Amino acid sequence: MSAAGKRVVLRDLDAQRSLTKSLRALGTPEDGFGRLTFLRHVALVPDGAPLPFKSDIELIDAPPALADSVPGVLQEIRSLGQRFGVYVFDPIPESKAVMTFSMTGRLWPPVADRIIQVMMEAPPRG
Repeated sequence: MSAAGKRVVLRDLDAQRSLTKSLRALGTPEDGFGRLTFLRHVALVPDGAPLPFKSDIELIDAPPALADSVPGVLQEIRSLGQRFGVYVFDPIPESKAVMTFSMTGRLWPPVADRIIQVMMEAPPRG
């Protein structure tokens, strides 16, 4: 998505903070707000930290069982998205591929393709 010129904000909400740990292990620079910015247009932003830029896309790494942990939470998220004109994608299910970081050619490419498709079809936001 960054290669397509989109500004992407990532959120790491699961208890393991595996996304945050992975980016730190790769040597991604971290600022005073705890934001990890890489690829110039992609930043992992902790809760409560100011955004480093206005994003085109926000991806949230949520706890694996979020949709099952509280009845109706996914439907509530969808309702809020619809109310504010934000497309909500189906969650990527927990799988061995997710847990071993071996996503190449598996679950992420279809999601990225769908995000780009939705952005192309969506009316411009002010």
